[in-house]
Amino acid sequence: MRAWTVDADDIRVAEDFDDALLHRTPEIDNFLTFDRDDKFIVIGTKGFGKTLLLKAKRIQYQGRPAPATRC
Repeated sequence: MRAWTVDADDIRVAEDFDDALLHRTPEIDNFLTFDRDDKFIVIGTKGFGKTLLLKAKRIQYQGRPAPATRC
């Protein structure tokens, strides 16, 4: 088994992120979905990808247009 070659702490801007780094499962895709109004708690042992997952979600939100505001 090979050690991880990417550290999520090295991902500073969206251009540094490679979507191929995520091991996509239905649960991960569900977490990354935009139209959710529930809350998640992400827990796991050191090195299991918590930071990578949260950065992936942040980068997705950064790429979205801002919602229209009501007056």
